[in-house]
Amino acid sequence: MNILSDGNTEVTIRQVGKVGKILKKTIELSPGKYTLEGKRKGYKTVLLEELISIEKKNITIKIVCNEPI
Repeated sequence: MNILSDGNTEVTIRQVGKVGKILKKTIELSPGKYTLEGKRKGYKTVLLEELISIEKKNITIKIVCNEPI
């Protein structure tokens, strides 16, 4: 899985761990359902759910907090 962000959003994969503030990162995950969370001070939290199956390869997800509170 490739994760894209803006370098300001704190990215976490629930049940896996913190990814951090990144621009791009590649992570190997086992097949299953994952929830990605993006947090940034002063912005609305973003939650994305992704189902990774054996057939899915090269998944790219963009997670950015860009909606001010």
